[in-house]
Amino acid sequence: MIRTGSLRSTLARPAKFLLHETFPCAAAALAYAGGRFASGRLGKPGARVGIDGSLLGRVVNGKPIVTGLERYIEELTVHLSHGQSDMDPVLYVGASGQFSNELRSANIHLAQSVPAAICRDLGSHAINLLHIPFADPSLPVFFPLHYARRSVITVLDMIPFLWPGYLSPKRADHFLRRLVWASKRASALLFLSQSGVDDFERIAGPVDTPKYITPMGVDQRFSILASEYALDAVRTKYKLPEKMIIAVGRPFAHKNYPALIAAVASLRSREIDVPHVVIIGPTDNFDGMKGLNEAIKEHNAASWTAVLGNVDSDDLPALYQCASLFVTPSLYEGFGIPVLEAMASGVPVVSSNAASLPEVVGDAGFVVDAKRPDQLAWAIDRVLTDRDLRQELVKKGHRRVALFTWQETARRTADVYRAVLDGD
Repeated sequence: MIRTGSLRSTLARPAKFLLHETFPCAAAALAYAGGRFASGRLGKPGARVGIDGSLLGRVVNGKPIVTGLERYIEELTVHLSHGQSDMDPVLYVGASGQFSNELRSANIHLAQSVPAAICRDLGSHAINLLHIPFADPSLPVFFPLHYARRSVITVLDMIPFLWPGYLSPKRADHFLRRLVWASKRASALLFLSQSGVDDFERIAGPVDTPKYITPMGVDQRFSILASEYALDAVRTKYKLPEKMIIAVGRPFAHKNYPALIAAVASLRSREIDVPHVVIIGPTDNFDGMKGLNEAIKEHNAASWTAVLGNVDSDDLPALYQCASLFVTPSLYEGFGIPVLEAMASGVPVVSSNAASLPEVVGDAGFVVDAKRPDQLAWAIDRVLTDRDLRQELVKKGHRRVALFTWQETARRTADVYRAVLDGD
């Protein structure tokens, strides 16, 4: 249910001072007090949780962006709404975004300025707990913490501080100080993996805020077998070959797609029959696309590599099922949800051994050091040619994904909410 109202008020002077002092990039947004804002809903009893969904509804090439971040926010909100009777989540989103029908069944508040709307509802007690599901210090998402008595922050990953090229040293230091300030002010911190906790503690230093691990889940639609008609339809729509190796994820530099291109090129140079490579994900990251395009050119891979960009979310299950193999050569992941989607789709997985990926893959995938294209090539060839191994990985994959459900993510998250509320 989407409900809108109006706000014609201004914030107190001290708050504006703090905004300019701590989050200058948010000042213009928060100064805008007019527009269409949602009114607080005092629906079912229990925790009225305000969730910042300001990154939802973004569009690339006319299609909504649906990465792991968007799926996390959407699925968490929906399953909290329908699966936790004492939770009353309110998702704050931009008024101009595009949203799925499933998300529209939850309680959505449209706002011209999400931080301003959250601050207003915190001040009026329309919500009694704030959840910031993405700890991005480059955005004004932390400002409502000034108003929140109880708050939870999800630290998805530490990529900007770990991977060279994302931030200048000065900017990285500034953003890290913001993240540490927000983390110390929060009532609880959520992480998607133990690897994420370890990286945070190593980079941010001592933060006494309680920390919890709440892994992501996988949508059940990936487990539904697509018809041959549906598979042929997506092949035709995206001009795909009969057999392919699939990789899913926005091509940032840390995704390490050049290593995948190099590995397949080495196999093809030995006249080994290897399917085409198909990469899916928004192509709006300049540095990542530059490295990928250079690798395609270096290895003369244009004839057997397709970069589809941002595809329709409804087509993803069939696209996975068209694949002979899923490969993630990533050098860093906060979680790695495409791994689970591939397993649920019945596709064998070759994965990097970096960061959180071994926690997600378990023994259900072929795990190698993706910094070495020769190991990646060996793993790809082994899984493609060993029928027994492929069948074993598919069976283990189905068992593995049963451990990761969005219902469990919502349950664990709701337990943290309760702990925070009960700790007053």
